[in-house]
Amino acid sequence: PTEALEDDFTRINGIGPVYQKRLKLANVRSFVDLACTHPATILAIIQPRHPNMVQVHQWVAEARVLARAE
Repeated sequence: PTEALEDDFTRINGIGPVYQKRLKLANVRSFVDLACTHPATILAIIQPRHPNMVQVHQWVAEARVLARAE
């Protein structure tokens, strides 16, 4: 993971401050990091109460777009 760069994951639909904090504590700090993390790993990190309601595949897709834009 990139130490110097920390992106604002709340720009991604469905990621709020709590999930952002959990991701960053797990060293997922940039859009590139998020785009390269397997959805199952993301679920394990964020530990949602209702896993079926969290669109982690969409998060990865959005992170790829944002990583390319920056």
